[in-house]
Amino acid sequence: MKSLIIYTSQTGFTKRYATWLNEEIGGEILELKSAKKQKKDYFASFDTIVFGGWAKASSVVNAKWFFKKSKFWHDKKLILFCVGASPIDNPDLVQFKEAVIPEEDKQFIKFFYCSRGLNYAKMSWSSKLLLKMFKQC
Repeated sequence: MKSLIIYTSQTGFTKRYATWLNEEIGGEILELKSAKKQKKDYFASFDTIVFGGWAKASSVVNAKWFFKKSKFWHDKKLILFCVGASPIDNPDLVQFKEAVIPEEDKQFIKFFYCSRGLNYAKMSWSSKLLLKMFKQC
């Protein structure tokens, strides 16, 4: 079984999870910007394709790219993982998990949430602003 892990990481936590996963299952690992440069036939040789991003508001950053591509990958095992700051037992995660994957893709894509910390220094200004607004609520 040949696996591909594609990830996007802003502060390093998603990259860390993608690396750990790749150490366990083997295969290839690509940052999203490199995956976007690949031709369509590149993905054909993989049996499993995993996409990892981080939670932002009520979505997974850059998951739309994965959902668009996944329409052509229904013959593969598809996995989406998300890294977020909420603890794994946060009751709000139930609703988040339900909303992340579009209804038409739920039968093809498995979803996993991974808890992590925050690295404020590496966050973009828009992420910092969003975090400040969330903190004030």
